[in-house]
Amino acid sequence: MTLDYVYELHGDLLTIWPGRRGSPNFYRETLSTDGVRMTGAWQWPGGDYSTSMTRRAPGEHLTRVSPPSTSQH
Repeated sequence: MTLDYVYELHGDLLTIWPGRRGSPNFYRETLSTDGVRMTGAWQWPGGDYSTSMTRRAPGEHLTRVSPPSTSQH
């Protein structure tokens, strides 16, 4: 199964809908004015998932961040 996506860009605001424009499920992100950071979130009825991305300079090393530990009691 393949999902088709609809992309819409207005200035520094990008919206992505899986399937059709206007769906209650979508991703919306904003590009910073300096073009270095993008922040956004997938949103759907009953939830969301936030994202943040930063452009690295050429040759800059990637720093890995460990996920928080989850302990089950």
